[in-house]
Amino acid sequence: MIVTTTGAADRAVPVGDASSMGGRLDGEGRIAAMSPPALEAMGFAATDDLRGLDIAAFWAPGDRSVLASALRMVREGRPASVLLDLAYLGGLRDDVVCLALSPALDAGIDLLVEGPA
Repeated sequence: MIVTTTGAADRAVPVGDASSMGGRLDGEGRIAAMSPPALEAMGFAATDDLRGLDIAAFWAPGDRSVLASALRMVREGRPASVLLDLAYLGGLRDDVVCLALSPALDAGIDLLVEGPA
């Protein structure tokens, strides 16, 4: 997994958009909202409710420091991206997706699912 700066903030789309691959995290990294296409891209059902789940739960414990670095960058006002191996999510999918993270105006974090990587 890698953390890089990215122009994701320029590509962010509203979570409510039916074609959106977006989501929103609160400032602590918990899922506040995920669009149905974003859920499906990550191997979940479009109707799954992940609100309140810590996004770090998607990474193996040994890989969570990469996500922590990305979240720290976003809290400092810089966009970041991280790779997520979906196989860790119980074999839901055998893909790797990129999660582009960018600061939101309300101290939350915008998320855009890009992938498979």
